[in-house]
Amino acid sequence: MAYRVLIVDDNQRFLEFLEEFLCHYADIHVVGSALSGQEALELAEDGQPDLIIVDLWMPDISGLDLTREIKSRWPGVPTIVLTLLDSPQHRQAAMEAGADAFIGKPSMDSDLVPAIERLMA
Repeated sequence: MAYRVLIVDDNQRFLEFLEEFLCHYADIHVVGSALSGQEALELAEDGQPDLIIVDLWMPDISGLDLTREIKSRWPGVPTIVLTLLDSPQHRQAAMEAGADAFIGKPSMDSDLVPAIERLMA
């Protein structure tokens, strides 16, 4: 069974790159991609993902606020923060907002899929 993943980032090129990256894994199926927090909430409502990947910086709802809202609406859905803003302060804020994992984009190649597999196990 493939894990249904929703990806959220305000950069269209990165969304396309991330979807292409994830499509190489048979057990991961991207069910949607959103450019904003509001779009992500709508897609999550409709698509019922098993896991959501969220960037911190977005135009309407911050990734931290989006993570809090996801955890409020769907407490059983794991959330991974995937961001360029990889600092101890951002990491701590993401975890306090309810993120289940925090990954810096530079280490995405080695860390993202293992994190997805760990959270879905």
